[in-house]
Amino acid sequence: MIALGLHRTDVFVPNLMSWFSAAQMRVRPGDVFLDVGTGSGLHAILAAKLGARRVYGTDINPAALRLARANARRNGVARVCRFLQGPLTQPLVSLGVKVDAMVYNAPHFPGSLVDPALPRRLISSVDGGAAGGDLNARFLCEAPRALAPNGRVYNPVVA
Repeated sequence: MIALGLHRTDVFVPNLMSWFSAAQMRVRPGDVFLDVGTGSGLHAILAAKLGARRVYGTDINPAALRLARANARRNGVARVCRFLQGPLTQPLVSLGVKVDAMVYNAPHFPGSLVDPALPRRLISSVDGGAAGGDLNARFLCEAPRALAPNGRVYNPVVA
């Protein structure tokens, strides 16, 4: 069971797609795991609970990182999790870290459809760029730099 009770208005709240992608990912005991765009930390916390020896979460939103850290503490996995600020895989690439598995539940709405009344920090969690898939395409180009040999990528796509 995962408890994610510490939500804020400036951090993406896990939706049905988030929970679906969490159910699909496979974490092997001892894995090093990356949750890209961690938000509340759902995938990172689940990876830790499933036996990953080290879990990283990245996000550009400082409020999301604070929330993910609080949720990791709430779920008793804070010692395994490390949350870093930066886009996509860049924080891990900068550290020279390679992961066995990663997940990215990318923003997928075209920017023109995003409500400008949303808090600025929240817009980054839903705006997938002009066509909606721009960020996901960038992630797929960058992912190999942070992936260990035979690593796995979980990348749910809304169609």
